[in-house]
Amino acid sequence: MNHLFKIILSSFILAVLLVGCDSVALWHDTNDAYAKNSSTIKNKNEGVKVPPPPVTTKREPYIDTHPVSLTHEPGWYNAPVTVNAAGLPFDFYVTQLLGNVPVQVHMDQGVNTARAVNLRYSGTVKGAMEELAAKSGYYYDYDLEKNTITWSALQTKTFDISFIPGASKYSVGNSGSSGSSIAGGSSGSSSSGSSSSSGGSSVTQTGIDVTATGEYSSLAGDNLSVWDDMKNTITNLLSPKGKLSVSQATTTITVRDRPSNIRDIGRYLDQMNKILSKQVYFDVQILEINLDKQFQYGINWETVQYHINSAGSDVKFSADFAGSASGILTNKGAAASGEYVAGSTGKWHNTDIFIKALEQQGKVSIINQPSLTTLNDQMAQISIQTQQSYLASQSTTLTGGAGDFSQQTLTPGVVTSGLQLYLLPKIQDDKIYLQISSTLSHLDALNTVTSTGGTEAASGDNAPSAIQVPVLSQKNFNQRSVLRNGQTLVLAGFKGLTDQNQEDSVAGLTALGGMAAQSTNKELVVLITPIILNGDNF
Repeated sequence: MNHLFKIILSSFILAVLLVGCDSVALWHDTNDAYAKNSSTIKNKNEGVKVPPPPVTTKREPYIDTHPVSLTHEPGWYNAPVTVNAAGLPFDFYVTQLLGNVPVQVHMDQGVNTARAVNLRYSGTVKGAMEELAAKSGYYYDYDLEKNTITWSALQTKTFDISFIPGASKYSVGNSGSSGSSIAGGSSGSSSSGSSSSSGGSSVTQTGIDVTATGEYSSLAGDNLSVWDDMKNTITNLLSPKGKLSVSQATTTITVRDRPSNIRDIGRYLDQMNKILSKQVYFDVQILEINLDKQFQYGINWETVQYHINSAGSDVKFSADFAGSASGILTNKGAAASGEYVAGSTGKWHNTDIFIKALEQQGKVSIINQPSLTTLNDQMAQISIQTQQSYLASQSTTLTGGAGDFSQQTLTPGVVTSGLQLYLLPKIQDDKIYLQISSTLSHLDALNTVTSTGGTEAASGDNAPSAIQVPVLSQKNFNQRSVLRNGQTLVLAGFKGLTDQNQEDSVAGLTALGGMAAQSTNKELVVLITPIILNGDNF
């Protein structure tokens, strides 16, 4: 009995184990089937296209925004025609082309109807008439309103000129005249890359020229008129029967001449309009460098050039160290392509790298960032100046009377100091030929001069009359350079040495101290970046 019970129990356990194994296998099969079915459903859902949103309509009038021409060519313009003739008179072709057309034909007195013309053409009537006009040298005008065609020996056409009325007149640079706004001085020259310059410095008192005479550099333009130049050129393109009228008020030029001459004049004016429509945008930065003690003799430009060119940046600096530094700062990608490359950190990318190189020699401050736009071949001016009033003269007028009455008159004067910058660009392809004239002046002092020759005015009724005399230091730059679009011109050499004497004190007592001398060496650097703006980009 016990043996039989053991056999039954063993069989039951075996059956349970077999059922458990089948359950595990069934669970795995079910899980695999679920994953497979999920993947299939997902793929099918991804393949299903989502229907577009329903179209919504509004009940309102439809307006077609496409422009519609109000002039319609007549149907006979496009009628087919074939002409193959030689040596026939001009009026024969006109009769054959327009004899069956409902239009009136007129010919002015200058048309020679018997002129022999060779004409071979196959196409439309309009094309045949244009071919006849080209072969004969005559011009036709079709008036839709009057339904007339007029043949003329001369054509009248009005051209719109891309320029403003008036003429330019300027005079900048150094002058040898005494008391002028830019006092003459000895001039030197320096060159950098494709630039040449001349400059000088002077110290001038009002009415007294204390500079040595020498060579002067200036640029003057007297009544430079684009209108006069165009008039002279077009006059040479006219035939003996041609006439020309220039209207600056409407900025137009009207020409009446043979059609072939009109075409030549039209091509010339189209080219001039493209040249006159070009503009140059100038980004200008004025930097002041307060040099460290080890650079008291001025900026070390070789160190600046080495720092920029070896920094692994996309900016290159080239300069000539023979004289006052004047160099070219350019993006390496701009020189090859001839196009402006803005850089990776904005429009001041090139100059930012340059400023970082200058900061190795002292404290750099950007004192001004003016910008302007000027037309091609037109002078532009940047003026950053300060005006200081002073007592220029005084006079006493006796009015008479028992008490010897008198009237005193004081005449003020104004002295102007600061920066004046004149820019004259000439655009040719991707190059800018640039004339630069600048004046940097600083009011050093206002000295008081008395009638007795002293420097301080006395007090009291018998005090001598006194006036103020300004002491103005000036530095002039006159330079011509060639730059590519987007390059930066570096102008330097504006140096200034300031000595300051200051009393030292010990425990608040000046007598226990002494005099301390402090020397400050500052230098101005002007960065000019021209960018060409083509007329087609307006």
